[in-house]
Amino acid sequence: MTNPSKKQSHLNLQDLFQRSQRQPNGCILWSNAKTPDGYGLVSISGKIYGVHRHALTLTAGQPKQGQQALHSCDTPSCINPDHLRWGSHAENAMDKATRLRGTNKLSASDVVKIRALSADGISLTKIAGMFGVSRPAISHIILGHTWVHIK
Repeated sequence: MTNPSKKQSHLNLQDLFQRSQRQPNGCILWSNAKTPDGYGLVSISGKIYGVHRHALTLTAGQPKQGQQALHSCDTPSCINPDHLRWGSHAENAMDKATRLRGTNKLSASDVVKIRALSADGISLTKIAGMFGVSRPAISHIILGHTWVHIK
């Protein structure tokens, strides 16, 4: 693993990709230093940066004040610019809630039960409470925006 404190004056996308592993799902996973949460770290001119933020800056330009680099793939170590976009903290929180990135995870059998409960007329709010997830997460399941592969 590369030491993130190693001084580099600049890293371009090619440099970043050479230190990463491409995955069949399109993710490009950073293979070097990471935070405990799995976010890649890189040192540029002695300053430590999130490598996903650096990759996005290289392709989309500097973020506006307060913007975060959001992953559409929900993979912290992914640096594929096609999986990244600038967004607000609120957008990131909404993504987390609707895509169940928090501590509550559902199984395929849960999704089948959720859809059956909805078909029986149980409210989304009540279903969300039963499974310990957000109402938007339940809505996305019912509408087929998530868990598309489960019928």
